[in-house]
This record gives sequence, C-alpha cells and structure tokens, in this order.
Amino acid sequence: MIQIIILSFKEIPTSIFGDRLKQQVTDRLKFYDSGELPAKNVDVMQLALQEAEVEREEILTKERKRKKKEKKRRKEADNHANGTTALEQAVNKMEVA
Repeated sequence: MIQIIILSFKEIPTSIFGDRLKQQVTDRLKFYDSGELPAKNVDVMQLALQEAEVEREEILTKERKRKKKEKKRRKEADNHANGTTALEQAVNKMEVA
C-alpha cells in the first residue's frame, strides 16, 4: 500500500513520506527502549497522504503563478522588441473598437 501512495505523488517529489517513515523507525526504536507504543502504519501513511496532497496543491499553485508571470514577461519583452508599450497597445485597441 505504501508503494501505491508514494507512486501517486511521483510527478511532484516530496519528502513527506520519507520523513514519516523515518519517524516511524524512530518511534519503533523508542518502543523497544521504553515500551511506548508507536502509531499504526496505516494512520501514519494516511496523515502523510493528506500532508502530501496539501503540499502538492501548494506546489501546483506556485507553478501556475510562475508560468503566468513568465508568460506576461515574454509578452512584454515581445512588445518592447516590436517598439510598442502596454499603453500604446491599449490605445491601439481603443482605436480599433
């Protein structure tokens, strides 16, 4: 089951699953030393899955914003290369209408 969860987030790498697995190992070692019961694997992986989904959405949102800014910069660069500014383009659009 863990492999399926991790593979579903392969497109956007995240360290959440590794961090949670590492914490499980640490908790297991504490269990052997002190007898403190660790969280169940299923519960930990469900929590990791929720955290990964939140992180995935944040990354996708940032990526969309970055692409939008990049597109805007390219358009402005093309306009400057053509010798027109945003104000001139707005005036030209008004004249056409």
